[in-house]
Amino acid sequence: MGYVHGWPKLTNVEDWVGFLDEMTMPREGEEGVNEDSLVIVSSGAHWSRAALHDYIPKTLPMKIIRARIEHAYAEMVHTIIPALAPLRQTTVFFRSIAPGHSRCTQLTKPFLPARGARGLHSSWQFDGRVTLEDWFSQKENQEPDVAEWDWDSFGIRNLVWRDEIARYEEDRAGELWREGEGETRGAKWIYLDFWNMDLQRGDAHTLTVSQRGRSDCLHYAMPYVHNQWTDILWHYLALNSGLEHGHVVAS
Repeated sequence: MGYVHGWPKLTNVEDWVGFLDEMTMPREGEEGVNEDSLVIVSSGAHWSRAALHDYIPKTLPMKIIRARIEHAYAEMVHTIIPALAPLRQTTVFFRSIAPGHSRCTQLTKPFLPARGARGLHSSWQFDGRVTLEDWFSQKENQEPDVAEWDWDSFGIRNLVWRDEIARYEEDRAGELWREGEGETRGAKWIYLDFWNMDLQRGDAHTLTVSQRGRSDCLHYAMPYVHNQWTDILWHYLALNSGLEHGHVVAS
């Protein structure tokens, strides 16, 4: 029996892949259209202990709980990328998960340059890697809102997407994926790497108050980073060049 989520805010969307297939299907009168349909996907903090109620028994050791969640996340990525591969004339972008910032109420302007953000998160590496021991040794990262929403896993999950997209694109460029006249079948996947850029914007959170009475240092207020994401996406679409190995980097 499959997992049934107990939180109504996270309902399943039945046959969402079929919906995308229908939306990207060529229509009469579109002969000669060369532009791809665009799909943008991302994921966030709801893949966490705080949101995956009843998925894993709470009586298990925390190390096992975390390992199971990360394993399930990786399996989700491995499932979604090939599931969207049959989409015709489509480019799928994965927008990197944005980091949370502990003590964001103390931040009134962006970090410039990006390495300044590491002063707040001394164990963060620019590729998103962080050890649990280093992360939770910092007092501010032991608060429930931070720990239960698995902030320390966001960078690592981005790497799962980045590496899996790179493998998929390498396979897609191979001979087995070739069709007639050199055309490559299968949807194109592109990893949009906004991690370092977003890491600078600890000042851009909503600061709405959580049920525990703490300010929201995870979600971002409009427009700020949302406008930056959109600008960079449009920049890529306008230029459609300078792309290396399916990886767009913003810094």
